[in-house]
Amino acid sequence: MHDMLEPIQAPLSLRVAGAVGCGLTDLGLPVWPLEPDRICAKARRRAGVTDLHKTPEVGEALERLCRSAVEDAALTPLGRFAVYDMFCNALSTRALWVAHKSDQPKRFETPLRAPLMVVGFPRSGTTLLHRLLALADDVRSLKTWEIQHPMRPLRGADRRRSLTARQIRAMNKIAPSFQLKHPMGPDDPEEDFWLLNTSLRSAAFYTFAPLLTYIEWHREQDMTEPYGLWREMLSSFQADTPDKRLVLKAPIHTAYLSELRQAAPSFGVVQIWRDPVPVVGSLNSLLHTLHALVSTHRDPTELGRRNLEFLSWMGARNRAARATNDTVLDVRYDDLIAD
Repeated sequence: MHDMLEPIQAPLSLRVAGAVGCGLTDLGLPVWPLEPDRICAKARRRAGVTDLHKTPEVGEALERLCRSAVEDAALTPLGRFAVYDMFCNALSTRALWVAHKSDQPKRFETPLRAPLMVVGFPRSGTTLLHRLLALADDVRSLKTWEIQHPMRPLRGADRRRSLTARQIRAMNKIAPSFQLKHPMGPDDPEEDFWLLNTSLRSAAFYTFAPLLTYIEWHREQDMTEPYGLWREMLSSFQADTPDKRLVLKAPIHTAYLSELRQAAPSFGVVQIWRDPVPVVGSLNSLLHTLHALVSTHRDPTELGRRNLEFLSWMGARNRAARATNDTVLDVRYDDLIAD
């Protein structure tokens, strides 16, 4: 419990910047407005385009995100900036996807070459297995900076990698234990659930902030369209390396095997299994650290209950999908670490 409740303290420069932003907001000049219209406007400016392809589903998701961030998350000034930036990045990536797809439609239809997906509960060894598989010479994994910023800018210098490296350095200064729980560098293979952010229906938002009512709403949503967009982005990556198979992983796909198969039938799936007791404890510890980066809401008992409910929901959906299509290779965590 002591490790889970580690103190989180932002560097002085970030605390000062947050205080200034909070002060301006109190004066009626919101620096990081968690309001859908303003976030859309910022995303358009950031991407340098006007079309966000804002469907009614995207509009509703953005409303839910903003409302949850304001009402549920107890965000610190720094957290308000981080969440605002995450929302803007998701929509600006969506705008760039629209622009690139209009310019090169065939790129987003590139067939996937025998791709492989690692799934399993969070903290069950998916990162270890994924990074081992990514060492093969004939595969292509997606790096952290590619996952977080999958669409290149339309003009100007491409600073996606340097931006990601700067964000990781800042996170490590605020919470040094994060690297012990989930080592992450800009060029490390990372999980692809960030690509779902572009639909604004993604568990990634809850992973990085306690958006409690949003994640409950998200679990009830039809994910067919988000997975179609996810597949198009994977096709764009495949177009860059047509001779290498994609090797990916994301625990959230454990709950969405049917949607994954519908969007990309050629995927081979490997599911890793671990004793749920250490899984739940490890997940609680990781999410407590991530949420403490942005929020003053620190209730480990509530967090544990919510995570247990979330894992139960994931397991039920996984069992239902596998009952109708069980072409999955199972790997046990104990066997993996024993070899």
